[in-house]
Amino acid sequence: GVSVDIAKTEGEALAAKLSETGPEATFLPCDVTDIDALTKTLEVAEARGAGIEVLVNNAANDTRVDLLSVTEEMWSRAIEVNLKHQFFAAQKVCGWMKERGRGSIVNFGSVAPEMMVQNLAIYNACKSAVRGLTRSIARDMGGFGIRANTILPGAILTDRQRELWFS
Repeated sequence: GVSVDIAKTEGEALAAKLSETGPEATFLPCDVTDIDALTKTLEVAEARGAGIEVLVNNAANDTRVDLLSVTEEMWSRAIEVNLKHQFFAAQKVCGWMKERGRGSIVNFGSVAPEMMVQNLAIYNACKSAVRGLTRSIARDMGGFGIRANTILPGAILTDRQRELWFS
């Protein structure tokens, strides 16, 4: 499998650890908010082995901001990291999957829009949109053997989560 992340050191360490206990895992550094770089990285991944059969879109950032303090720059950045890359990654791989007559796209949403967490207006808007995006992909690509599903996890206790939101 191939994983992509902006965090190069952590990504390389994870790939090495996964490779110890299973098939070779490859890490490709990429800022998924740079759509040109994302497209090129997906092309590298597609060229390996049998190509991309499963795409998991999991990049996100749940920065909390008071509704009255949100700027246009914050809004745009949140859209880029929480939603935009999911569309363009899916668009890119759907062409390959369509040619093979199969594939699966898994988009990470969140339960946050349903939980009334304070100061998450932009994040919640993005994660709600992920559900609509996924349903549209499923509708448009299902006839070509491509499945699309959304996973709605709760809080993932990363170091960032522990540092900022949880005691």
